[in-house]
Amino acid sequence: YITSARAERGDDVGTIEAFEKAIRVEEDEVSIGWCFHDLGMAHYRLAEYAKAVDCLESSLSRLPGEAIPMSSLAWILANAPNPAHNNLERALQLAGQSVELSPEEAECQLTLGVVSFRNESYRDACERLNNAMLSLEDPQQQVKGMWILAMSNWKIDDRVNATTWLQRAGELMSTLTRIDGESNRFRKEAEEMVQGL
Repeated sequence: YITSARAERGDDVGTIEAFEKAIRVEEDEVSIGWCFHDLGMAHYRLAEYAKAVDCLESSLSRLPGEAIPMSSLAWILANAPNPAHNNLERALQLAGQSVELSPEEAECQLTLGVVSFRNESYRDACERLNNAMLSLEDPQQQVKGMWILAMSNWKIDDRVNATTWLQRAGELMSTLTRIDGESNRFRKEAEEMVQGL
């Protein structure tokens, strides 16, 4: 599947072109919904936040009962570095709905944990993120969860776990062959908080 292969290589520009073409020729609304989802995530990785949100909204309108598009839009609304694209209240609503729909989906648990952290619900964040860590398979997602876990534990005055998660995140990140900008941003945020760097 060409768009998946491009995404795996980090070729988000090629991914965007492929999905835009697929949306123009595809007739099935469900397939179009998933194309909009993946297109939105490619825009997000390229820091094109307004386009990312628009695509995820289009995905949700076609896939109203699917947890992953809800979770993805919640992630963007909580984590986009430009405050103009943040909506923490809606992010929390969407992340909660995604977990209700797919409680065993680790990425939905991860999103709810991160959104809880952004909403300053630090104990909830620790609980959700610890659950997500049990079954998350993607090391890119694992390392993001670890950075947020370090900060969440710091916020509830658990310095030992905060330091442990910070160390684990650094060790895992050092093994990754491809590191996205968001992982670097989370790392900087966590190190500044926990280590005072």
